[in-house]
Amino acid sequence: MQSTRQYHIVGDEPLHRLRNPDKDRVLWIDSVCIFQADVAERNQQVAKMHKIYSNGVRNLIWLGPDDGTVISALESIRALNEDMRAETDNFTTLTQWLYHKQAVLPSYTAAYESLNDYVVNAALLANFCDPDFGWFKKASTSTRPQGVLFALLDNLARFETRNPRDRIFGLLGLYQHLAAPPQPEPLLRIDYEKSTIDVFRDATMHSINEMGRLDPLSWVQHRVTTYGMLLHPTWVPSWHRKWDGKLDASLLSTFFNASLDHPIDIRTAKDPSKLRLTGLLVDGQGASVVDDLTDVCLDSGALPQFFNQAFSLWENLTDNETPDTASLAMTLIAGRDSRNQAATSEILDGFRDFQRRLQTSPRPPRRRRSLTQHPITLPRHQHTPVCRYREACWNACHRRRFFTTRGGRFGIGPQVMQTGDVVVVLYGGQWPFVLRPVDGSTAYELVGQCYVHDVMFGEAMERHKAKGGEDVVFDIL
Repeated sequence: MQSTRQYHIVGDEPLHRLRNPDKDRVLWIDSVCIFQADVAERNQQVAKMHKIYSNGVRNLIWLGPDDGTVISALESIRALNEDMRAETDNFTTLTQWLYHKQAVLPSYTAAYESLNDYVVNAALLANFCDPDFGWFKKASTSTRPQGVLFALLDNLARFETRNPRDRIFGLLGLYQHLAAPPQPEPLLRIDYEKSTIDVFRDATMHSINEMGRLDPLSWVQHRVTTYGMLLHPTWVPSWHRKWDGKLDASLLSTFFNASLDHPIDIRTAKDPSKLRLTGLLVDGQGASVVDDLTDVCLDSGALPQFFNQAFSLWENLTDNETPDTASLAMTLIAGRDSRNQAATSEILDGFRDFQRRLQTSPRPPRRRRSLTQHPITLPRHQHTPVCRYREACWNACHRRRFFTTRGGRFGIGPQVMQTGDVVVVLYGGQWPFVLRPVDGSTAYELVGQCYVHDVMFGEAMERHKAKGGEDVVFDIL
């Protein structure tokens, strides 16, 4: 092969293994047929990638030379294939099988711990790609998500890319196939000369416009160790960064409706890095400011300590009122039970039992600034109300802070929030958000989504309308 181009194939073995022994074979190899150093050619060819692969007679993947496990791996694959064929009526219900059986793999796969990841990934892709049984294909036009790009980013976040830009560009073929836009989307134009920050920013803005909602902002997860070093707008998620259970909080549930279906109101901003949104302060000027908060809930051993700190702050709000423990119980689980369903009043039994068990040990000081393990004895049977409440509380509060506002509100919010932040409802948002005023400016930074008692289902919107409150325009940097 004579060429001045430099090809990124290690050795000749891939070509030797992929060729036919007795006849010519035409191969299209992306790293060879696309001149990677030519940005213009790369932009053009990546934009055609979905057509290239969908029109291929067969798609081949080179995983490397045999390391001695290929035969046993192929045997496992064949056995898994036969099991799937038998259990899915000759693959007619494959998508459902993959989704529901992803954690119940046959015993012969035990030697391949990562196989479970492959099955999960296959199930996720099948939902979008399976033309006969995939979730997207089966959904009617009225029930399909309006935000196709965000649906892909949200559901396929497990997949990895070498170039962070490909977190967006690598999905555009599938996006075009599913969304079928009548004309090219200017914000999604493939351009490898754009910075990663600009690619993520434009994809986020496109997702918001496409959905007509602020769901993409739920993926904003600022970490304590990196928040002060951000190089991108605070409202732009780090789409290439995989969720880390040790460093990131879980997302809040999607059954809330804090803005009461109010249409999103995006104002034009000259600076594309500025997101100008309309909304309201949950309790008006001053009263919406965060006044006090706990330490970050870092690990399960520190959960009782976090619980006691939160209880102390909550007691300060209710000194002159009849305590409403139900509202506190619901806040500390962010309104969802251990099965990620909307919590009911039955959860109070577990809350009261959990509280009683904590009272057997000395209460920590109200403003203690460290989270040490606080032992608590729980029953061994994990299906008791107290265990279910503790699990729900941990899922909700991990990497979050409990906070109170000057107006008497309380909730749980991002790990990087601090006193002086404000709690707002942004039109088009399912959740309230925490914003941080920028010193010497009228602008704000987006800290993240939060759960606030008596705000999650439009209560703040109703109060705002009843008193004829004025909307506020928030410039978010």
